[in-house]
Amino acid sequence: MPIINVNFGQLVFSRGEFRPQGKKQYHGMFENYFFDGEPDTYASLLIVRLIDNRNGALTETDVIRVAEEWRGKQVGQLGASFITQTGMLKHRPNGTPIEEEAARIILLHLPHITGENREVFKGNIFSLGRALGQALNQDPIFIEFQDKGETERIWEIDRALVRSVSGHRRPTVSPQEQAEELSSSYERNPG
Repeated sequence: MPIINVNFGQLVFSRGEFRPQGKKQYHGMFENYFFDGEPDTYASLLIVRLIDNRNGALTETDVIRVAEEWRGKQVGQLGASFITQTGMLKHRPNGTPIEEEAARIILLHLPHITGENREVFKGNIFSLGRALGQALNQDPIFIEFQDKGETERIWEIDRALVRSVSGHRRPTVSPQEQAEELSSSYERNPG
């Protein structure tokens, strides 16, 4: 299985920190094309809290449902393929640090499949972030854009505001370690 040049590790940024804990799950038409991309991977990683302020806990399945529906509308069913992973989000929404469960959605920029250039891809990701916030009653959603596994920029969005936040990547995992982890933790979503 070819290497995806995306950093799946811990993310630390000025407004918080995400620590992955769950197995990666692959959604959509993953086996058919997902690894056809070049090693120069451009990707977005969205972090969504799994706490609904109105109705209690959300699940990774709730996040997947909204992401598949919205991304499918943007670029068609084939482009609605992505990876999800759960973890812990530590952030300060009102100045007081809290830690809560979260899900991360990883989408690769695949222009040969979706027809999106990089700017359209970014715009669609911001729209997806807002849709997730609206549908799941979540503020904020954090979005990281990566180029070849390195953080390009991290954004915090809510339904009314988009702002850049500073951050840094944790130590990168070697391609060999990534290949071993991918092959040992591959879990195909049956749906």
